[in-house]
Parts: sequence; C-alpha cells; structure tokens
Amino acid sequence: MQDALDVLKQGLDVHPLCYEIVSLYSEYLLDSGRFDEVIDILDSQTLIRMEHDALLWNYLGLAYMNKGDAKNAIKAFETAVSVDQEYADAFVNLGRLHFSDYLRIKEKSAYQKSIHNYKKAIEVEPNNAEAFYGLGVAYMQERRDRDAIYLLEISLVLDPGLTKAYYFLGLAYLTNKNLNEAFSCLSAYKKIAYKSLSNEEKITLDYLINKARPESR
Repeated sequence: MQDALDVLKQGLDVHPLCYEIVSLYSEYLLDSGRFDEVIDILDSQTLIRMEHDALLWNYLGLAYMNKGDAKNAIKAFETAVSVDQEYADAFVNLGRLHFSDYLRIKEKSAYQKSIHNYKKAIEVEPNNAEAFYGLGVAYMQERRDRDAIYLLEISLVLDPGLTKAYYFLGLAYLTNKNLNEAFSCLSAYKKIAYKSLSNEEKITLDYLINKARPESR
C-alpha cells in the first residue's frame, strides 16, 4: 500500500484539486491509520473548494472520529448528510458518535439523536447491516431486548461477517431468557473473536457462555 500512497502523494502535489486523487489518497490514508494526514488534506482550502462532496466530508469525519475528536467528527458527518441526504454510512457514523456520547454523559438527547440517525440510515439504505446493528445495541440500553434481537438478527442476515453482532445478540437472548440461542451466539462469537480479546473480556465472555450453557441449568 505504501507504493500506492507514494504515487498518489506525487499526483496530489501536482494536481492538488483533482477529485479522484484527493478521494483515493484520503481513503488509502484512512485504511493505513494516518488520520492526521487525512485531516491536513481535507480540512483545508482543498475541501472548501469541494464543499458539495459528501464522501470527502465523511472521510474527514472518520479521521476526526478515530482521533477521538467527536465534536469535529459530528460536524463533518452532519455536513455530509446535508450535502447528500441519502448517505447512509454518514448517518450510521452519527449514530455511533451520539450513542458513545450518551454512554459517557447519559443525556437523553444524545440517545435520541443516536436512534434518529440509525433509523435514518435504515430508511435510506434498508440493507445497511451496521445501521441495524447499531440500533439494536442502542435499544438494549432501554431493555428493549425483543426489538434488539429482531434488529441484530437482521444485521447478521445482511452481513454474517459482522462479528460483534453475535456477542450483543447473545447478550440480548440471555437477558430475554432464550438460553439456547444465547449459548449458540456467544459460542459463535468466541470461536471467531476469542484470540483478539483482552483477558478481562475473555473472562466475561466465558462467564456468559457458562451462564447459558445447557448443562448448567
């Protein structure tokens, strides 16, 4: 990827306002975790001249989000959806940020904004797995477990590779006393993700699996 980045950087030096180069270079930088460079490129005169491009605003929001700058990330994503009111990914990103804000400060308005943006993403793109997943997890905060189960199940139908959905679906099943389903989902999550978990996360997951395990009843 570094060779491609070098080539794109050279192209950007020569053609700083070329949309194709700016967008592709930003995408590659995001994939490489070079968020400061994305911000340097997009949060500048270049972006001002491309103010009607939702994709670049979304890239800028992603860079800020990964830097932990929620305020500027929200501003960028809101600009993206104002430019393109059917940009589902930007609505999903807004949903994530407002939900994280809610978990941190417990303000009802942040929760409502999260729900609104996830629903908007589903409205404009009914096959967006991340939107169903995010809305399902958000509903679990209000103990709407049956609604959460329905949404998380849809997210996995749309994207069976959405690993994190197995965990929350298992947790929702467990809370709703559907122990067989909980055991199945949590075991599937363990099979896929166990090696990447911290020791504390492994202990928690194993506890939940044992709680749903058939022979423990």
